[in-house]
Amino acid sequence: MSTVILDRHNQHLYIHPYVPELEHLRTTGFGMENDDTYGSVITRHAVRLVHPDPENAGGGITGPGLEPLIEEFLWEQGYEVKRTHSPPGRLPRPQSGIADEDQDSTDRRMLGFISKHERGIIRYFDERMRPSPVSPVQLLRQIILAWPRLRILILCTGQETAHQLGRILPAAEVIRPHTSMARCPRVVVCPYSAAACGCVDAKTIDICIVFQPTECFSLRPTFSSHPLSLGQAVVPLRNLWLAQLGEQTRLFGLLPASYPLTIQQRDILLMLFGEKVLTIPRHGMLQRQIEVMSFEHQHPSCSRSRDVLETKRHCIWKCKSRNGRIAKLAQAISDGSIHQLRDLGPEIQSVQWTRAGLRVGILADSVEHAYALSLKLPQASVSLHSSVNDVSLSEKQVQWITDIQERSPSDSQIVIATRGGLGRIERRDVLIDATGSPGPPAIPDRLLETRSVRDPLLLIDIDDQGNDLLESWSRRRQAYHSRQAVDSTSPAEALKLVMEAE
Repeated sequence: MSTVILDRHNQHLYIHPYVPELEHLRTTGFGMENDDTYGSVITRHAVRLVHPDPENAGGGITGPGLEPLIEEFLWEQGYEVKRTHSPPGRLPRPQSGIADEDQDSTDRRMLGFISKHERGIIRYFDERMRPSPVSPVQLLRQIILAWPRLRILILCTGQETAHQLGRILPAAEVIRPHTSMARCPRVVVCPYSAAACGCVDAKTIDICIVFQPTECFSLRPTFSSHPLSLGQAVVPLRNLWLAQLGEQTRLFGLLPASYPLTIQQRDILLMLFGEKVLTIPRHGMLQRQIEVMSFEHQHPSCSRSRDVLETKRHCIWKCKSRNGRIAKLAQAISDGSIHQLRDLGPEIQSVQWTRAGLRVGILADSVEHAYALSLKLPQASVSLHSSVNDVSLSEKQVQWITDIQERSPSDSQIVIATRGGLGRIERRDVLIDATGSPGPPAIPDRLLETRSVRDPLLLIDIDDQGNDLLESWSRRRQAYHSRQAVDSTSPAEALKLVMEAE
């Protein structure tokens, strides 16, 4: 078995010898070329994330964020991997009392995230995502106060932003480009251009926080003859000042969750900041991880009509076999009935159901659908939109709506909710998406907030088979979940997290 050595110097990962199979680790780049007809055209090309290193004969180079991925990749290819470096040691416990007023607003999980990991991305809900956004200044302030003896560098986009942060953050000093520092302050705030001029001693930094990392430096590949990638597209890793930070420096990016990332931005951030991502929906809370598993249902005699409404009504809303299986699934999960669960299908058989009392939500596609499900689960609560259009409903259904509006949906182990009523229910451990819709469910923020890192939401997707239209919708949902990097093929691991939730 061949041996590959992984070594670090500053924020570079060196691979010796270079393994040709690593060329498969690529991202997507775009460039501009001259065109006789249109003047110029945008072209798409592959850009390698791991490159032969021209300064290290026979070796390769990439960012340290890819190390776990590369190690796993090489192991799968049959190589033995050895590291010649040690990761940074665990930080001391954060100082207590870092929040001025409300201790519940202290983002303890963020501080634990920084203490535990050597690099990562911290994403926060800004004003584009909620009326009371997370303050990035408050996040930075907590980091500074949590470790009063560590040297912290905060990089930002420009001098104006640096001065704004310098006036607010405790113990912070602002550095301008081409400034000579007689002493080295504990907390440094500076634009990226100042750091690139050599005004900061990169080797002495304990924690580096890059504010808006996609704007601090260009994530577009340059075009040169430097043999760092397929063709002429180059990820300029050696030209990045961040790469000069010492290998013991912790590196984190602070980025709004509303900021959309291109494939190339995502992958280059991965090179530098690694795969760990923490999302903060509001201060003191985390965003729950969504784990997805599929639950197949066959439609042997489903309507073949091309009319969408008719297909929904007969194959989803009023389908007794489908609604019956969903009801049995929800009841068995809530009761912790292992025998009933294992009788429902091979997906369920692969899961070790060991805990009763899980709170289950069923997302219905319409009021009619919620009514049909409630007949199968008479003990379940129902949550509808505050105003329901009852023009197309039967007299029984109208009376049913009147009855359920007098009861609170938050007191039941099982809640059936329409899209408009989903935001009115309390926290769920499991959400069954019974809508059969082309897209994934829009889950309200309040159901995705948690104080625990081991508190995932298990989303069970009903995989409809036997009807061409419903099958195509199921494939679209599954493709979406795959793009979101949600593991929809490991229900056992997903449920293990749910069972171990605090």
